[in-house]
Amino acid sequence: MYAVSTVDQRVGEVVVLHGTARIDGVALGDVIVLDGGIIIQGQVSGSVIAMDGSVKLGSSAHVGGDVTARGRIAVSDGAVVDG
Repeated sequence: MYAVSTVDQRVGEVVVLHGTARIDGVALGDVIVLDGGIIIQGQVSGSVIAMDGSVKLGSSAHVGGDVTARGRIAVSDGAVVDG
């Protein structure tokens, strides 16, 4: 699992080939997982793309771009998607 685990942690573009990406902090670019899921509790400036998996947006998630997944997209109350 690739994790941005603290609220004040910032990273750029996130690309995971196989596994899960969890963003609790800030991703300043896109979050892309080729084979696995994505969990967002923090902020993503770009898009969230799960090529072969699902996406879960928690209540504090904020995505500046689009959210795309081959699997299920679960959006909690309070989550914001601007794309």
